[in-house]
Amino acid sequence: MLHTEFFYLAILTLTFSSLLVILLTYLIIRKAFDIRKRRTIETYKQRYNSVIFKLLTDGGYSRELNPQNNHQLKAIEEMLSRYANVLEGEQEKKALSALASLYLKNYYRKRLKSKRWSRRMNVLYHIENFHIKPLLEDVYKMVKKRGLSYEETVHILRILASFQFEDILGLLTKDFSTLSEFEYRSIVIR
Repeated sequence: MLHTEFFYLAILTLTFSSLLVILLTYLIIRKAFDIRKRRTIETYKQRYNSVIFKLLTDGGYSRELNPQNNHQLKAIEEMLSRYANVLEGEQEKKALSALASLYLKNYYRKRLKSKRWSRRMNVLYHIENFHIKPLLEDVYKMVKKRGLSYEETVHILRILASFQFEDILGLLTKDFSTLSEFEYRSIVIR
């Protein structure tokens, strides 16, 4: 009787230990991939830094900045996001918006259709931050969809208001009349 209990306990312990080792191996491999991805993005950021700075100050287009994959697009996005936080002049902000529209518009259009809520929300924040006006129609189409979260809906309305969308008041009074007073203020102030 005691031997069978020890046997089952040993099997249970061995199974549990094996599961922990498998989980640890998976996490180590995943972390290695994440580190490699981060290094690749940082390399692209170093390569593109001077080019993006020149484009923001002088304007125009550069053949050096021709993203071919998601890592390059992510590097450009991070660089533009960093510049968006520190730029003050109207001319520089317009150049940043034009650059973001040129390089990130199609990438963001695709990610707006993602099934993952976090990806859609991140794209909405970047569209607002970079002021990517060519995506206004895509954002407007999103607000008409069913199944959006409350946060997505409010953020889409904020974006439409900041882009001075012509029918924002009609949307607020007809379709979204149940928002809180705080949300109305944050939308209309824009």
